[in-house]
Amino acid sequence: MKLSEMAALSCEERTETIVRQWWPSLIEALTLARDQVNTGPIAAPAVAWVTAYNISGGTHAIEVELERQGQTESKRKPKRNYIDDHGATTTLEELHDRLSRPMPAKGDLVASSKLAELTVSVACEQRGDWQHPDHRDVDDKAAKLAVGTLVLRYSDYVERYIRKAFRNNAGEPSEITAIAWSKMYAMYWSPEPRGRFRGKSRIVSTVCSIAYFTAIEELPHHGGGGALDAAPMDLPAPEEPPGLVEGGDRDRFREVYQACLEKLEVRRRQAFIMRYEREMAQKDVATVFGVTEARVSQLLKDARRRMKDCMIGAGFDPAAL
Repeated sequence: MKLSEMAALSCEERTETIVRQWWPSLIEALTLARDQVNTGPIAAPAVAWVTAYNISGGTHAIEVELERQGQTESKRKPKRNYIDDHGATTTLEELHDRLSRPMPAKGDLVASSKLAELTVSVACEQRGDWQHPDHRDVDDKAAKLAVGTLVLRYSDYVERYIRKAFRNNAGEPSEITAIAWSKMYAMYWSPEPRGRFRGKSRIVSTVCSIAYFTAIEELPHHGGGGALDAAPMDLPAPEEPPGLVEGGDRDRFREVYQACLEKLEVRRRQAFIMRYEREMAQKDVATVFGVTEARVSQLLKDARRRMKDCMIGAGFDPAAL
């Protein structure tokens, strides 16, 4: 079944389908997640529910209130979802393969999968109406404990990452790490989050990315220099946009994509990565840069144009960029 067909079903119907077809993977995801945090009452159907929800996204409660009041301006933006990520013609089986693909243990990182990372994120969420109907009375204490467990487990990892990338040129790495976790919490796990984590990478990789761009903004205030031209290290390579790559030319795509990205001027490249690879809202990119959303929009528009021209020059269809 295609994701577009799944989106036509209710979330309950999607969940039932996913439970039937993905049961062994759902159980494995729960097992892997519990190696990182205490997932509390979360069960396989709850993991299926969040996956079903993320196929087409949902409406934030604050947006419902804005609509009721007739305030439907730019604040009401559609949430991104798996159809945006992978394409409407992607099948449920293909989505399963992508989310359940093993991510082996490496150094301080335990074995995981994108589905397991999604499960961990659900354990951290404090927003009740996102949850499976059987688990909408969110245990705030358990959720905060899950967040705290992640912070304790991975803060040293994030701090080492920042220290390696910037030394102390962007300020104290431990402070940058704390800011990154705070932003992660505000974006995905607070009672009024800005979006729902979809398990596109390890949670700690997302935090490292947030910390990286936080550090970049701190460089001018601490006399830092050349690290502005550095690229994020050890973060997942971007997945190719749906429909951009045909056949088995994925490796070539990544090579060309990265080469085009590196040709962008530093500020444009940072904005492009934050908005399209790390999925930060344009408002949040503006906050990080300390500029207006209009200025970020200009940077992104120019970056997209340059990326398209570069991809065309390399023989790729840039329609999805």
